Amino acid sequence: MIAIIGLGNPEEKYELTRHNVGFLAINNIASTASFPPLSLNKTLLSLQSQSMLHGKDVIIMNPQTYMNKSGKAAKAILSYRKIPPSSLIVIHDDIDIPFGEARTVFNRGSAGHRGIDSVIQELGTQAFWRMRIGVLPATGKPQDTDKFVLSRFSSQEQEELPRILEKIREEIDKILESLE
Repeated sequence: MIAIIGLGNPEEKYELTRHNVGFLAINNIASTASFPPLSLNKTLLSLQSQSMLHGKDVIIMNPQTYMNKSGKAAKAILSYRKIPPSSLIVIHDDIDIPFGEARTVFNRGSAGHRGIDSVIQELGTQAFWRMRIGVLPATGKPQDTDKFVLSRFSSQEQEELPRILEKIREEIDKILESLE
């Protein structure tokens, strides 16, 4: 089994913020890959769904903890389903990558991302896949990055999101095809 976790914050006020691009990616995977609707699993601290994707049993989830506690949900699903960290893909925002770009990494540090810090701390390893989604504006890194990532996408950025979410989906497909 493969677990794909989108990082974000659960409240409605964060729905279209940059910090919630992981949630948006999971919702896109759910709708485009014919997953059943995401449903709340209180024990696993997340909204989740399960289906087959590229011949693999895949569970997708949006933790219902806040970003800085995302590791609790990651640990819960990996422990409950006996999934090794190497079969985990975490999708999250990255202020160091230009908006619209995505980078895939494996077994890398958090680079200061608090959600990833939480996952690494809870799992006791960084040996999992990460899909880093760029949210850096063309004007450069803002001074108050915490405030910036919690702000909503601009209308122009919202127009570009479907293309970006499709690119993320394609990258996830490549990772899935590479996993045994």
